[in-house]
Amino acid sequence: MGAFNQAIDALKAAKAKTVLDLPAGEGFFANMLLDNGFEPTCCDVYPDQFRGRDIKCQFVDLNKTIPFEDQTFDAITCLNGLERVWARGEAMREFSRVIKPGGIIVISYPNQGDMRRRMLNLFTGSVTWNVVGPPHVCDPSIEPPESNFRYAMTTANVLTGLESTGFDLMSLKATHYNKSSILMAPFAIFPIAARLFGGAPQQKRYKLKENASMDALFGSFLVAVARRNDTPVVVPDGDRGDTNR
Repeated sequence: MGAFNQAIDALKAAKAKTVLDLPAGEGFFANMLLDNGFEPTCCDVYPDQFRGRDIKCQFVDLNKTIPFEDQTFDAITCLNGLERVWARGEAMREFSRVIKPGGIIVISYPNQGDMRRRMLNLFTGSVTWNVVGPPHVCDPSIEPPESNFRYAMTTANVLTGLESTGFDLMSLKATHYNKSSILMAPFAIFPIAARLFGGAPQQKRYKLKENASMDALFGSFLVAVARRNDTPVVVPDGDRGDTNR
């Protein structure tokens, strides 16, 4: 099941109505939200590309403050967008601020921890070709440069960011399994062993349980669904992006 369909199912299960969708891209998912009875607010760093029907898309840079009041939305969808943000900690805190208590967030992202990429990292030192090329991926001359940035974001990055900004993970599922990763299934014994025998600090820091799941080991893209709890999130003065670490 694709990320869009998984997101729609999660929103329906949560009985959400108002949904902040960002980055909204060309508006395909925004149209799906409308078709399913939701009330989307759409934002993107490049709103001119938006083609959603009957909706306006406003400019928002996820590296900066999101221009909405506290506790405005029932849900937030960030589909294949967070890995394009350099200040991911700032984005996470802003998500936490504008969502209502009990609201859900759906984040989809390329899985940098599937078996194919784990083996690629073992032999090349890079988890993705985006790190080493092609030049247009991170070329600052490309317009807009903000939407062409890529970061090799891990599941531990995402889950730690959610936890530290007041979200409780509900599910982590793959959109589909990667054939190359499945062929490397015998090597999955190593992350599974780490899950079984890793100490408590390592379990928490590296999210060994989640990273040893079948979806994390073999999925090409992952979809994390989390619910906002009642824990207040304190932002230290001058602090931006610490949850990226």
